[in-house]
Amino acid sequence: MSKKQSPKKRRRQRFFKNAFKNWIVWGSLGILLLFGAFGLFGEGGVVDLFRLQSLHQSLQSEVNNLLDEHESLRAEVNRLQDKRYIQYLAREQMGLLGQGEYFILMDEDSTDKLENNTETSLQ
Repeated sequence: MSKKQSPKKRRRQRFFKNAFKNWIVWGSLGILLLFGAFGLFGEGGVVDLFRLQSLHQSLQSEVNNLLDEHESLRAEVNRLQDKRYIQYLAREQMGLLGQGEYFILMDEDSTDKLENNTETSLQ
């Protein structure tokens, strides 16, 4: 024959049984939250992914800008192979004259007189 358990003993067994279940549930939930936090904020997480995507976009735009600059510099190097272009740069940027060329400096008054004389001679 089995003995009946006292109500006090049954309550104590029920308490420990429920406490063990609660510990398993809360422990599992805590572990899941911990892994979720590492997944979001840890190295290689979602936040890190967004930061790396932003960095990738900025680096890609910088690469495109450098490629454009490289192409323009390549075109400039090709133009510098032409003697006429070199002469043009020497005249425009450095103020040099070619062989057999003369520099004439005129006052504003003399240019006005020159224009007036040209207009009267055309009539």
